[in-house]
Amino acid sequence: MAPRVSMLDIETADGPLQLRDLAGNIRLRATNGPVALVNVSGIVETSVTNGPISLTGASGDHRVLAVNGPVSIVLSGNHWDGSRLEVSATNDPLSLVMPDAYGSGILIQTHGHSSVNCKAPACAAAPRTINSSQIIQVGNCNPMVRLFKENGSLTILPSRR
Repeated sequence: MAPRVSMLDIETADGPLQLRDLAGNIRLRATNGPVALVNVSGIVETSVTNGPISLTGASGDHRVLAVNGPVSIVLSGNHWDGSRLEVSATNDPLSLVMPDAYGSGILIQTHGHSSVNCKAPACAAAPRTINSSQIIQVGNCNPMVRLFKENGSLTILPSRR
């Protein structure tokens, strides 16, 4: 078990990785296995190839890179607590669950064969730019949450009460 505030550099292959209730400078790399981050904050870099990743209750400065695996993000509270959440996902689905009154701006950009299905109420008024890529901005402020999707579906859902 790692201390609550940690410096971690972890690499795994062919197995699961879960971090829970941690803060610090954290670097994760995984191949062929699921990654779950629950209540992880700080400066966090996560790279996953051929496996799913889930992020719940995160804060701080998160950068997530996923190739060939589904990504699930559950935002909590009424804004992003930290400098940014940046997620880049190639192939397979990306889902984002957000509270109805989420105050941080969210920028969504898709390329390739990507579809966007936004069922959250905030999406109704979101401006969209559609050309070779699709850009959607949710909220009126500088986007703290940025999602980049190439090939595969992107779904945004309201959180359940």
